[in-house]
Amino acid sequence: MNMHKHVQVKSFNRTNKPKENVNEWENYWKLIGYDGQIIADEQVYQKLVKTTDTDNLRVLVKFFCNVKELGLACHNEDHNSDWVNSLWFLVDDLEFMEK
Repeated sequence: MNMHKHVQVKSFNRTNKPKENVNEWENYWKLIGYDGQIIADEQVYQKLVKTTDTDNLRVLVKFFCNVKELGLACHNEDHNSDWVNSLWFLVDDLEFMEK
């Protein structure tokens, strides 16, 4: 369980930069180095997307910065007010911080 752990983004989709041109609002590599807290774990993700794939599990990270101010789309804003300013990240893309 990774709930409520403090994390820092170290990559996005296991890379440090986009492989091709991406729309500015989808350039989530901008979040490398930013901190947040996990608010939904891998089990929640598996239920939402109905998957048994364990190689690409994601956790929902609520960022301490304002994601929209960075010009990024934040797809979770309409689903649940607790999920505002949050994005799903691969566990592999995160560094777990001591706090």
